[in-house]
Amino acid sequence: MALQSLGAPWMGNDRFIAVLFYATGDDPMLRTGGTMSSTRTTKILWWVAESGGAAMELHGRSTSGSTFTQLVPSVGGGQHPSIVNVPSVGCWTLRATIGSKTVGAVTVPVEGH
Repeated sequence: MALQSLGAPWMGNDRFIAVLFYATGDDPMLRTGGTMSSTRTTKILWWVAESGGAAMELHGRSTSGSTFTQLVPSVGGGQHPSIVNVPSVGCWTLRATIGSKTVGAVTVPVEGH
């Protein structure tokens, strides 16, 4: 994947990438509820080098101990597009798993609307 051509900030390594399509510039600030504004969602494209076409589970945990889980289907080619719906403000770690294996994680700040 040519990361320079994505036009959006990203986090990850050569085996796991989270493309932050919701972000403007290099600011990773996410918002609660799945939307950034009336016209933009909290879209993240997860790319997993060895997903095997399986669905991915996204496990979120805030520094205050709140959690959520979200199923993210595969669309092939290791791609898992999602609208991430974080339930509350804070600093959240989003850990991606396929089966019982953690494939990657990112940490992002989250604000309310």
